[in-house]
Formats: sequence, C-alpha cells, structure tokens
Amino acid sequence: MKAAVLKDKKQFAIEEVATPEPGPGEVVVKVSYCAICGSDVDRFKTGRYPGLILGHELCGRIAEVGEGVEGWSAGDRVAVEPITQCNTCYWCLHGQGNLCPNLGGTGMVGIPGGYAEFAKARPVQLFRVPAGMDEKEATMAQSLAVALHVVHLGEIEVGDTVVVIGAGPIGLLVLACARLAGAGKVYVTEKAEGRKRAAARLGADAVIDPTEVACPEELKKLTGIGADVVFGAAGTPEGIKDAFASARDGGTVALVGSHWVAELSSDMVTRGLTVRGNKAYRRCDFGRAVDLIAGGKIDCQALITDARPLSDIQRAVEELREPTTQVKILIAP
Repeated sequence: MKAAVLKDKKQFAIEEVATPEPGPGEVVVKVSYCAICGSDVDRFKTGRYPGLILGHELCGRIAEVGEGVEGWSAGDRVAVEPITQCNTCYWCLHGQGNLCPNLGGTGMVGIPGGYAEFAKARPVQLFRVPAGMDEKEATMAQSLAVALHVVHLGEIEVGDTVVVIGAGPIGLLVLACARLAGAGKVYVTEKAEGRKRAAARLGADAVIDPTEVACPEELKKLTGIGADVVFGAAGTPEGIKDAFASARDGGTVALVGSHWVAELSSDMVTRGLTVRGNKAYRRCDFGRAVDLIAGGKIDCQALITDARPLSDIQRAVEELREPTTQVKILIAP
C-alpha cells in the first residue's frame, strides 16, 4: 500500500509499505479520510518519530476482521478513536484514562496511522459511523472530543459569558460546544481570515483580531467585568496572557493544547481564578462527539476547508504551519 512516512524535519515521503494484516483481536480499516491535526504539523516541523506513518483523526471502512473480533464486519463504516491506554493504572481505573502514563496512539506514538491506504485498530477504538453521516465529518470526532472535554472542565453555566482565545480547529469546536452548553455570549480572538469567518459562521458574538486591537481591553469593553469562562486554545505566551487578562475576578480559565509557555503571576491567586488544564479527552467524549456530528448539532463543514490526495500531504502540512484561509485539511489516501 501507499503511505506518507515522516522521514526527517519537514519531510514526508510517499512510499510503498506492507499492507497491514489483522492479528487476533484486531481489524484493518481502509482509510477514507484522515484529517491533519496541529500536533501532526508540530511533528512535521520537529521531525519527531522519524519513520512513523502519522495521522490519528481517521475514518473509513473495515476491510478485514481478525480472529476473535465480534460485532464488526467487513464494510462497516467506522471512526477510529486513536488513543490507547493501559486500563490497569490508577487513572484508568478511576475514569481518567486520558491521564494514563502509558498512553499510546495510532499515528502518534509508535503505531502506524491514517496517512496510508490502510490502518490497524482494536475493536475498543471503533465507533460506528451511522448511515447518512458524512465520512469527512467523521474525521472531526477526535477534535470534537477534545473540545467537549475542555468545555466540561470549564463548567459553563447557562447564560455565562465565554471567551475563546484562538480559532484553530479546537478553538472553533470549543465555541460550538460552549453554545450547546448554554453560554449566553461567546467572543473569539483570531488573526487568520479563514478562521475568523468560520468563527462567525459558528455563532461567535464578536471575533477580535489581536493584530488590530488589544484583545483584553476590547473584551473588557464587550463584557464589562470580563468573561465568566475563558478557554485558551492558542498555545503562545501572548495567548495565555490574553486568557488570564480576559477573565473576570473569580472566573475560570481552561487551557487546551500542549505548547503553553508562561510564567505564573500572583494575581491568579489574588483574583481568585480557577485554572484548569486539559489533556486529550475521555473515551465517552469520543462517542458523544460522533453522536453530536451525526445528529447535526455541530457544523463540521465550517471547519473542513479542503481535501487532498495523499501525494499532496507535504504541501498541505506546510500550508497549515502559518495562518491561512485553511482551517482543517483532510487527506484522502
């Protein structure tokens, strides 16, 4: 089969590799689409895990079923939940598998992923794609699961004023989930034109460009005292400063992503802020994400801006390294 292999920093190679075969308790999925995640862009930039087939936001149809697999058949449409956990540690046994110290992941840590014609998975990773659900939209389930979990941590109350710092795919989905959770007003900060348009389409009450105005000051004008809940979805020093500055005294700041760099300040204490950190999602969040997409509750088409063949993956990832009109690019192996 053909696969995109990460060779080095900023270098993919399209290679012929062995088509996976299912072992006992495994299935092989014919990949329909695999979305490019920001973490894939980071791995491309750093060259981390050379030789790995990346891609963890995938959907497709089961091609083969291994010995002992029950309830699944060739031809079934599935979204693949990529994260694997040990199910034996303290965190797994207490419903916090996303904090498992033994996490692995399809297309992330040592397991070949979805930038290929076929990928292996275990039945526990499979979520059925209902009839009528667009397979392109099914690739958004993993990102939506992350957004659902961070919104859960933010503990939005009906009528709350919410700010989302950064309108990348996760930030946009946080916006959509905040609306579903009952937020009264949702304001978004973003500088990329395509992402600003997507935020407006998803119902942001205002979209503020940090290159044009000072976001905290502008948000204070809009909110009066600051937001009840602020979601930081832009992993930059400026983004985290804006997140804390935009919250009201006694408010909540929930951070999502893995590249935050900032110094803690004493006013986080004196202002009575609640700070929540988010890592990935719970498995139940993935199932809820599939249900919400299938039920038309989330406008995933607002995020999906392009679909490219596998041969175009190098250019697609390079485009996502800088703010562009692109939001989410899918790869169709």
